[in-house]
Amino acid sequence: MPNSMQPPADRITDRFFLPDIQSTFVLKEGHWRTVEPGWKCRKHDHPIFELNVVLEGEQWMRVEETVYQMKAGDLVLIPPWHVHDCGACESGKLVYFVVTFDVDDFALKELLCLHPDKHHPVGSPIEQACNTPLVQLIELAWGADNQTSVSLAVRMKILSVLFSLFSALAQVQMEEQKAGNEGNLLSYNIARRMAQVLETEANCGESSQSRLDTRLGSIAEQMGYSLSYCSRLFREVYGLSPRRYLSTAILKRAKLELMNTKQPLETIAQKLGFSDSAHFSKQFKRWSGMSPTEYRSQEQPF
Repeated sequence: MPNSMQPPADRITDRFFLPDIQSTFVLKEGHWRTVEPGWKCRKHDHPIFELNVVLEGEQWMRVEETVYQMKAGDLVLIPPWHVHDCGACESGKLVYFVVTFDVDDFALKELLCLHPDKHHPVGSPIEQACNTPLVQLIELAWGADNQTSVSLAVRMKILSVLFSLFSALAQVQMEEQKAGNEGNLLSYNIARRMAQVLETEANCGESSQSRLDTRLGSIAEQMGYSLSYCSRLFREVYGLSPRRYLSTAILKRAKLELMNTKQPLETIAQKLGFSDSAHFSKQFKRWSGMSPTEYRSQEQPF
């Protein structure tokens, strides 16, 4: 708005602000595939989410010990570290689309992990909410696969569609929570209290295991459970251990600090509680697979 159109500060009666958003999103892989009847994918797990959609034919999908029979249009959302395998039924060929991703927005991760159902058949609230962005994503994947290089414009379109997908997932699950389908409230409450402690620790930088165990153990004692039991509940909700959660939170903050290219590594290391820049660089590479300098110099990922 031009300055001439802005009212004097002393005459402003209402102000509205967008929330601060600091989040990192990673798309690890997205592809569609056609396989013959009887095809099988071995058991495996991974530290990120997987969204699997049947486009044609029938598929069986086993997540942990539960087997789902999927038809065209059905989808499954698999949280991190859940062992799963799948295969094409003998009735005919199978065409499916899969995308694996990760988010460090803990509220969204919490929603995605907490939902009691992994399988969402055609007509279910989540399938209906995800249908349009999924169709758009599949079309973009097909177009990108036929290009030697993906343009910035296409990458931004993919990013836009993915966030539409996440918005749809979050909206449906929040509505289901309001309706009273919150799943295991005990797990949720314990995990949320532990997450609050971990977020505080992340703001202080590195935290020793003994200090972390003491603070989390205090929560477990207050709730009347052992720390190991509460840690297991935490992993069920967030899909990762408390220690990994803390490391992810510190890594997120480190990436945000590194975006200020004028800020020396030594200063960032001190902010995050590391003894020196060498220690910080070593931990950053262990967590992210690249050095802080490499992260700064690379093309910004979407």
